[in-house]
Amino acid sequence: MNFRKTAVYVTAFAMIFFVLGCNPKAKVKIGADKIHLETDEGTVEIDGGENGSVKVRSKNGDVDILVDGNKKEVKTETGDTKVVVSQTPDLENLGVPVYPGARAEGGTAVDKTGKDAGSTRTVALKTADPVSKVAEFYREHLKGANVMDMQDAHNAVLFMKEEGENITTVAVTREKDETETVIAISVVKKK
Repeated sequence: MNFRKTAVYVTAFAMIFFVLGCNPKAKVKIGADKIHLETDEGTVEIDGGENGSVKVRSKNGDVDILVDGNKKEVKTETGDTKVVVSQTPDLENLGVPVYPGARAEGGTAVDKTGKDAGSTRTVALKTADPVSKVAEFYREHLKGANVMDMQDAHNAVLFMKEEGENITTVAVTREKDETETVIAISVVKKK
């Protein structure tokens, strides 16, 4: 069984017990890539095929989880959440300046619609420059941010800037014996 199928099945079984509970009257049908569970409380359909999915229908509402490559999408009656994991994150629309010469190691994009609409963007960057030089760049570009400078004890600097309900954090750190500085950026925006 591949990783995607395993992840879909594990998620589905957790949802079965959480949403529907253990019910001795449950009817279960298991196929090669599909599982269908039905109780008087609702149904769960699990598709572990190429683009896996989990669909839960209950008295309390419906939840759909769709997996397509690196995209994960959760749909509920109160709004949808889309998660995209990428080795090449969208640095142009991050909302925070990217340290010059740093290379992206990966990132995520989460978008939620409905009652609690908003978005979260994260990215991990690396550079050969020391923490002090990278921290100086972000001190200049994140004016008004709260700064926790731990360079003496932990070779790290943390920036956090709040604007209304939006929060930007930048963590700059380098572990002992490492040759590169890691820059972790997170931007949370409420709509």
